[in-house]
Amino acid sequence: MSKYVDYAEYYDFEHPFEEDIPFYLEYAKETGGPILELACGTGRILIPLAKSGYKICGFKIYEKSGYEFGKASIYINMGDVYYQKQKYKKSSQVLEAALNIGRISNDLAIQTNSLQKLGMILQDQKDFKGATELYSQGLQICQDLGDLVGIATLTNNLGTIEFYGKNYDSALEKYNEAYNILSQIGMGNSPLAQTILRNIEHLN
Repeated sequence: MSKYVDYAEYYDFEHPFEEDIPFYLEYAKETGGPILELACGTGRILIPLAKSGYKICGFKIYEKSGYEFGKASIYINMGDVYYQKQKYKKSSQVLEAALNIGRISNDLAIQTNSLQKLGMILQDQKDFKGATELYSQGLQICQDLGDLVGIATLTNNLGTIEFYGKNYDSALEKYNEAYNILSQIGMGNSPLAQTILRNIEHLN
C-alpha cells in the first residue's frame, strides 16, 4: 500500500480533480458539522471544506519518518522542472507546498530556497513588486542565518529587479555587493559569480 501513498500528493499536482468538490460542499451544507474525514490523504476534499468555513478533522492512514522533509525537497525539484517548462502555475503550487513545509518545520533553508524560486516566477511574469517582497523575505532569513551564498544570490536577484525598473545605479550597487560577497568567500569564479559579472559588465 505504501507505494501508492508515497506518490499521492504528486499525482494530485499532475492530475488535479475537483469536479466532485461541489457535491461535498452541498452535502456539508445539508448536514452541517463538525465533519470527520477518514483517510483524508492529501486533503483534496478536506481543504476546500475547511476554506468554506466548516469545522473538519481528517486522519491520514500512513506517515513515515522524515516524509515531510523529503516531500519539500521533491516539491522544489518539481518546481524547477515546471519552471524550466514555463508551467508557472504548477511550479508555484509545488513551491508554495515546499514553503509551507519549511515554515511548519522551521526549516529556514527550505524557506529561502522556495522564496527565491517563487520570486523568479513572479519576476518572469513581470510582477516585480511581488518578486521583490519574496526576495526580501528570503534575504532577511539568509542574513539571520549568516548564509553568505544565499545573501549574494538574493542580492543579485534584487539587483535584477532594479535593472528592470531602470534603476541602473541601484542595480549596479547590488550586483557589486553580491559579487564582493562571493569573492570574499573564495567563490569569485563560481557560475553565480560569472553571471553577476556579466550583469555588471552590461551596466558599465
